[in-house]
Order: sequence, then structure tokens, then C-alpha cells
Amino acid sequence: MKRRNNKPLVVKEEISDDNAKLPCFNGRVVSWLVLAEGSHSDTASQGAESHAELPPALERTGGIGDSRPPSFQ
Repeated sequence: MKRRNNKPLVVKEEISDDNAKLPCFNGRVVSWLVLAEGSHSDTASQGAESHAELPPALERTGGIGDSRPPSFQ
């Protein structure tokens, strides 16, 4: 979304469903991660040890590829 002066507007939407399609604009995913309330982050130690705590990533099967313009496929 843009204003008349071409400055982008920010629209925030929380996505908690792993099967939800991601928001796209011009064929690109528009999203970012934010720290959840009550959680702590140590930006100095974001190495392999921080990834060891995470469960394996779920494969998303829809959304991104479905929303691309025909020229990208």
C-alpha cells in the first residue's frame, strides 16, 4: 500500500496459523518477525546454539508460489 506521495504504509497482521498464506505485494512476501511478549533475546549470541532449541521447520505448501505473477513461473 502506498500514499499519494509514494511513501509506504504499514499494515500489521498477526499470523498464528501455520497453514495460512503469507501476505504478498507485487509477487513478494511482505513480513517480518517480532519478539513475543515476555521472551528474552540475546542478540550477541545468535549462533548455532539458538537454533538447537527450535523444532524443525514446517514446510509451507501454499501461498507464496500461488500468488506469484505468471512471469515468475
